[in-house]
Amino acid sequence: MTQRESFLNEEHTELLAEISEMSATPGETGKLFTELLNIFSAHLDREEETVLPLLGYLRDSVESLVEVSDSLFKAGKDFRTEYETMENEHNAMDNIMKTIEPNDASGKVMELIRHIRHHVMLESEIIYPATMTAANIVISRTGAKGKWRSGTEL
Repeated sequence: MTQRESFLNEEHTELLAEISEMSATPGETGKLFTELLNIFSAHLDREEETVLPLLGYLRDSVESLVEVSDSLFKAGKDFRTEYETMENEHNAMDNIMKTIEPNDASGKVMELIRHIRHHVMLESEIIYPATMTAANIVISRTGAKGKWRSGTEL
């Protein structure tokens, strides 16, 4: 596992555990965190299938020769298809968090909401644009279907 994957997996594992813990809270806050957990879990599945392989490709293509595999090509196409859904999930999670805030402004709840929002911002502003770049490169390289070194003309 690379440092990049380790960081994202660690972040996802931590957020899942914290959201899951809050979903056990009685009342409306627990129900809202359960709804948030359902969206977040499905969202992470999409990221594991598309974002992680494409970011790995982007990094590896800078460091060495890289072959565009069928599974990587699929991840690129799938990310381009799922991108809007993933951003919509970010918006849905934000709407749930906006509902939670006035209902439960406890320190632990607000800290988790800040953590989730930071994670979403990181994905939307940095990770997803890099992933889209990788997806576009992978898809454009499939005509050459072979190894290439970053910075060389095909």
